[in-house]
Amino acid sequence: KHKVDVYFEKENLHTLYLDSEMFLTLYSAFAQAESESISQNVKLGFKAKMKRGEFITLANPYGYDWDKVTKEISINEEQADVVRKIFNWYISGSGSHTIAKKLNEMNIPSPRGKKWIPTSVRQILRNEKYVGDLMSGKTFSLDPISHKRIVNFGEREKYYTKDHHIAIISREVWDKAQEIYNKRSNHALPDGK
Repeated sequence: KHKVDVYFEKENLHTLYLDSEMFLTLYSAFAQAESESISQNVKLGFKAKMKRGEFITLANPYGYDWDKVTKEISINEEQADVVRKIFNWYISGSGSHTIAKKLNEMNIPSPRGKKWIPTSVRQILRNEKYVGDLMSGKTFSLDPISHKRIVNFGEREKYYTKDHHIAIISREVWDKAQEIYNKRSNHALPDGK
C-alpha cells in the first residue's frame, strides 16, 4: 500500500516485485503449516506431562515456590500465611470484598504486587493447589498464531491429581470453603443456575 519494499535475504524475495508475491504467499503458507505442526507436538508433550501429573507452570502459584531445576514445588511461608488467613476468614463468614479490604489495610501485596481485589481472593479460594491437588488443562491456546489462551469449559481434556504436593490448607478447610463458595454462587444467581 505504501510502496515499501521488504527484502527477505534467505529467500531472496522483494515484496514489491509481482513474482515475489506468489512466493511470499507460498512461504507464508509453509511457515504457518510448520508452526501448526510444532504447536501440535508441544501440545502432545504437555498432554503427556499432564497425564503423568507433572506440574506445568509459567508462574509460581501464590504461596508456593517452583524450582525449575529440580522441578519441585515448596511452600513460601510468608505467602502461605496469607493464603491461610484468606481461607480462615472466608469459612468464618467474611466475603471476598471484606477479605480484600482487610489484606489491603494490612498492606499485604497481592499476587501481582498490587492491591487486593475480590477476584484475586476468589481465585485463591477456588485454586485446588492450596489443598495439595493439581488440575492441569484449565486453559488452552486457541491457535498457534495468536497464542490466545481461553478457559477450558470441557472443550479439551483436564487432568486432576489428588495429593500431588504439600498442602497449605487442610482438606477439611478446603471442602468447607468450596461448600460456602458454591452456596453463595448459587444464591447470587436466579434459580441457582
